[in-house]
Amino acid sequence: MAKIKNLYDAIIKTPIKEDQCTNFLVWLLEKLPSKVILEICRIADLSVNQVGTKINIEVQHLFKNSRPDALIEFSDGRYLIIETKLYPNSFNKEQFLNHFAGGKDEFGEQNVWLVFLSGDECIPSELNELKKKHYGRIGFISWKSLLQFLKDNANSLGEKFEIIIKEFLSFANHHKLGRLIFMNNEEIKKFLEIYPIVATQEEAVKDKFTQIINHLKNRIIIECEELVEENTGDIQKELPCLYIAFNIKTWHLEESSGYIFVDILSKKIGILLTGYQDKKEKEKCIPIWNKYYKNKYKDNPDLYAFTWIEEGEDEYAIKGGYFKMVEGTSGKIFDPTQISEFTDCFYWGYIYDLEIEKMQIYNETMPKDFKKLLETFLQNG
Repeated sequence: MAKIKNLYDAIIKTPIKEDQCTNFLVWLLEKLPSKVILEICRIADLSVNQVGTKINIEVQHLFKNSRPDALIEFSDGRYLIIETKLYPNSFNKEQFLNHFAGGKDEFGEQNVWLVFLSGDECIPSELNELKKKHYGRIGFISWKSLLQFLKDNANSLGEKFEIIIKEFLSFANHHKLGRLIFMNNEEIKKFLEIYPIVATQEEAVKDKFTQIINHLKNRIIIECEELVEENTGDIQKELPCLYIAFNIKTWHLEESSGYIFVDILSKKIGILLTGYQDKKEKEKCIPIWNKYYKNKYKDNPDLYAFTWIEEGEDEYAIKGGYFKMVEGTSGKIFDPTQISEFTDCFYWGYIYDLEIEKMQIYNETMPKDFKKLLETFLQNG
């Protein structure tokens, strides 16, 4: 068994990626308030109702016939055994039962819980059967759910915890936790069939959509006269999401005040105004939003709010990031600071279905819609 005292112990001492991920997680959980572990137990469907204020976590604890990845000791002499796998479809029933038996032998049956943390999006069927037999004692949580929970709660836990959570999320993103995709043989065969077409035509498709977005950019600049200019330093040129940024005069942000984007994965094209993209901009934007913008936003049900997803943050952010529409935001009054998707960035604007046969119509309507955005919101900026 071993204690993870620092990130050197967590990452440098082992070359095994799976152990690095578990060790970093263990190091993080010991630093966070104990209520975080209690909530993770709830998500995993475990009947743990208290953990105490002091916990002790070890990795690679040795039982008689197995060595689980981590062991959490609660302050009242109860234990949570953790088995982790990075990839989906990696559940080992025999290994898992050996962990459970070893824990019960060493600590007593009523003092042991066991959770499987893996790349599976849903609980594996064999594990689900065990969970039914040992309800409340055996649980499951996916890396995806765990990472989303940490992301959603980072801000509310306070700045010192938010910093280390974001470091772990960056690490998890690097190792693609929660977005590792398993392909069966039929899916691989299908991919091999279409790949030659994709490989030979991708550059032509990119050129086509680059022309489309550049043409719309020019039309918007002309329509809005001297209020709008292109920000040549903020542009994404790689599919699946192309975008160009605008600088808008007298907006509360000097640069990257708005965007035009085309996303071929979601099959959408859109025009946006920027609320904020960092903490300093957020502090400037929120008072203006509350005083001038939010009621005007509510009055137009065709407007939607968006966040930005960084490259690699989910399965759709393949090459570069993308603008993600936040469902349920149209026609509503809301406070962006109370919505987790808007923790780091916030935009609003119009979105349209990407239909090539309608591009001539969009060439006329989208520049006018962008001007309408400015006429609605810029006068109070």
